[in-house]
Amino acid sequence: MKPQKETFLSRALPYLSLATLLLFFLLRDFFFDSSRTLFTVFCFLLLSSDSIYSLLHKDRNNRKSRLFINSLAIAAVTSYLVRDYLQIPVRPGIAEEATLLPGLRDFLLVVVVLSTLCNLLFTLVLEVSYLSRQAQSGVAKEKLGLMNHTFYNFLILLPFLIAINYLAVQRNFHFDLTSNDKYSLSSASKNILQNIKEEISITAFYPRPLESSKSADKKSAYILSILRPEIEIFLNQVRATNPLLESKFINSEVETELLGGYENISNGTIVVRKRRENAVSGEKPYIEQKVTVANKTDLDQMEANLMQAILNVATQKKNIYFTAANGERYHQRFQKIPEERLQGLLDGLTFMNNKIQGMDFSNKWPSDIPKDADVLAIIGPTVPFRQEAQEALWKYVLEKKGNLFIALEPYGSEDFSWMLEKAGLSYKNDILTQIEGKHGLIKTDKFAKHPISKLLSSYRYGIFYPFAGYLQEDTTKQKQAEWKVTKLLQSDYSAFPDTNKNGRKEKEEIRKQRLLGVVLSPKDKNLAAKAGKIILYSGTAWLTNRFLPPLRNPTTASFMNSPYALNHFIWLNQGIIIEDIPKKQEKVTSFVLTPGQKKFVWVIGMFLYPGCIIAFGSIYVVLKRRNKS
Repeated sequence: MKPQKETFLSRALPYLSLATLLLFFLLRDFFFDSSRTLFTVFCFLLLSSDSIYSLLHKDRNNRKSRLFINSLAIAAVTSYLVRDYLQIPVRPGIAEEATLLPGLRDFLLVVVVLSTLCNLLFTLVLEVSYLSRQAQSGVAKEKLGLMNHTFYNFLILLPFLIAINYLAVQRNFHFDLTSNDKYSLSSASKNILQNIKEEISITAFYPRPLESSKSADKKSAYILSILRPEIEIFLNQVRATNPLLESKFINSEVETELLGGYENISNGTIVVRKRRENAVSGEKPYIEQKVTVANKTDLDQMEANLMQAILNVATQKKNIYFTAANGERYHQRFQKIPEERLQGLLDGLTFMNNKIQGMDFSNKWPSDIPKDADVLAIIGPTVPFRQEAQEALWKYVLEKKGNLFIALEPYGSEDFSWMLEKAGLSYKNDILTQIEGKHGLIKTDKFAKHPISKLLSSYRYGIFYPFAGYLQEDTTKQKQAEWKVTKLLQSDYSAFPDTNKNGRKEKEEIRKQRLLGVVLSPKDKNLAAKAGKIILYSGTAWLTNRFLPPLRNPTTASFMNSPYALNHFIWLNQGIIIEDIPKKQEKVTSFVLTPGQKKFVWVIGMFLYPGCIIAFGSIYVVLKRRNKS
């Protein structure tokens, strides 16, 4: 069929359709209710006019191309309207993030952008090519047709390239060619991340490369800026594994307006947060953990530390019972002594999404320990446990796989010898002192390498551990003991037992390092797999309000008593130790050359290599001149 001669209407409709599409996006929000509906219908009719004209005139030039281009405009408007309709709120009680709406809106937005962009490009190219063909000769038309064909193929391929790039960015495909998989997550990390079912935010505080810094320590700022790209690569892998984990970067020295929700923060810190259930008015509505990555060596352990932090904040609500029948600190009689209460510890545990309950004779203790007890805390007992209570505790640990946290009271009469002797330990209630004249006051940073302490933001601050006794090891008994001892905390070497309580060191009072906290577990592997864990400390005062005060955010304490104490319950509750995540330590292989090898390398570099270049160059020049002659 011979093509129809182009009329003014045929030439104007494509431009009208394009202008209508662009004006629709610009002007629609200026109308409301019924006027918006009328405007939408009017724009839809104008958009469809080009397709209607092509359907009525089958001999129109480039009819199929015009139909395809106009369908892109209609698809863009339709997708926009559907996306706007999906902005309606979901049913009460259902979180929007738990539905498919956010993902569907994102997909429709991509369709709107791509359809509009392709409509614009195709319309302009089609009309310009038509005008060009009118002004060209027959031969030129063939060349122009070839060019147009190539350009059209590129435009058809363009949306596919954009879609592939979008998917690649969303899924974050990458290839890690390093020998130690430095930029890849381990299988253990992927398993942890894939089991996270709640939204978690990760905020990394680092300056951008070459960004000016207000810090006086320019060297540290430069090191942190170098670390940022590597941390960004790692966090991208975390987000690709589980989209529920969002990450962002903030420079705490420059972007100060973004620090409103953070306390005691500085560059070199990664903060992991999760919304807390049933947040009380006046309290921060999230659970928080911090990981410090301030130098290159911290990168080696970053994956394990960050996974531990994510696991800590993602742990579901647990039940922690505090005994109160043997003169413990949880008993009501301590409510009248503010400094001796455990309110700081209790607030911290509640902040970390735990349910706190008391346990005494009123709820059948010690004959019955609640089945939903994840951890049983015994803080500062002053009255010895009866045989019935001892048996109930052993049954809870060995048969119900329960976990115990015990803090001994040196001024009480319960020394837990019936438990410690099974591990070759004994308890000494002589109060340790570090500085003469200050009876009972000690501070220590001698943490053992353990998941409980490895997340502390700074070891150098240590913890206050006042008015406490110590644990004594008997190596002979430990070899025959049924339970093994894992050390958690020791005193400084300057600590001595102030046996006469005069605050002065006597000759018989020896300064040396002493054991303060341990984890007890059965030596028998079969029994250990079925049993719970026991954590035991030689003092109680370090957990009281005097040294662990109530804080709005317990994780931001300037000293380590609060985060260190909370980490024990986190570790007991989650029952997972991040030990099988390997360190991403770079292995630098060095070679030492012998004097003969050094001389050989020197001869090659100074004479042989330059000589070969001169010889081959001369041969090339000679052969080239011969060919010319």
